[in-house]
Amino acid sequence: MSHLEKKVHWWPTGDPSQPWRVLHDGATWEVIVIDESGGETRYALLIEGRKEAEFTDWPESWTQAPDDAGNAAQRAEYEREIRRWERLKDVMPLDLDDVPPKD
Repeated sequence: MSHLEKKVHWWPTGDPSQPWRVLHDGATWEVIVIDESGGETRYALLIEGRKEAEFTDWPESWTQAPDDAGNAAQRAEYEREIRRWERLKDVMPLDLDDVPPKD
């Protein structure tokens, strides 16, 4: 299944050049605008900063949260999760070979 076919619920960022972001499967996904000429907007999907796809039509399996005050609690929860993930992704995994055995 391609990234454009996965079920993803996007959150608005408030940035017109990078309008959508989500934490999906433990990775940061972002939609950026790469071209607005010719009357059609062209987007790119970035996963952890790497371009994975380009598209003009929003995938049917993707949904967008409205950018309004009615979603304030959900947006705050999402932003907390993003901050937590940003802190955790830089933590090195524990090397179990360095853990002394229990007596």
